Amino acid sequence: FPSHDMLPGNNYGYSSGTSMATPNVSGVAAMVMGYFPQLKPTKVKKVLMDSAMKTYLLRGKTASGARVNLKQALRKAEFVTP
Repeated sequence: FPSHDMLPGNNYGYSSGTSMATPNVSGVAAMVMGYFPQLKPTKVKKVLMDSAMKTYLLRGKTASGARVNLKQALRKAEFVTP
């Protein structure tokens, strides 16, 4: 999804693509790992994939066809065995 970003020359503009998705997914993964440090990285990935919200806009464009969801990821991680 597009995001407002600081661009060269002290300007703001829109950006999209994996460069914008990566910090969001990484942040959610960090939060899950912070609250549930016993989870291995493969479990954290599964939590993120299973808790992502499907959206037709991403169908065929991402591995999951979904967008990351922090609230659902933290709820789902509570029930994952390490």
